[in-house]
Amino acid sequence: MPESEYPPVDLETFRAVMRKAGVEEVVDATLAVYLEEAPRIFGRLSSAVASGDAGAVSSYAHSLKSSSGNIHATALSETMRRLEALGREGDLDAIRDFFPEARARFDRVMAYLRQEAR
Repeated sequence: MPESEYPPVDLETFRAVMRKAGVEEVVDATLAVYLEEAPRIFGRLSSAVASGDAGAVSSYAHSLKSSSGNIHATALSETMRRLEALGREGDLDAIRDFFPEARARFDRVMAYLRQEAR
């Protein structure tokens, strides 16, 4: 199934995991923090890509990989995992080639969360 046919964040699974852990009440707060912090981190990531700072790309991608995985934004988390690895390798050409896909996935997650996590 094409990526565009399924939600970019599996909110049902995220809620179920948190419910099972006995902390479902923090779901909305967690999503609110993500909506506030992720754009800031992505902006820094974008600046690192533009300036060719592979170490910073790796660091910011790592942060977004983890937070995106936590909320079950799996495709974005995997995309950030790849960017993190490219940053560690110092492969600036590959980072620049791959970044538009990362931006598109990030934008899709943010639009979905703004719509669904109200």
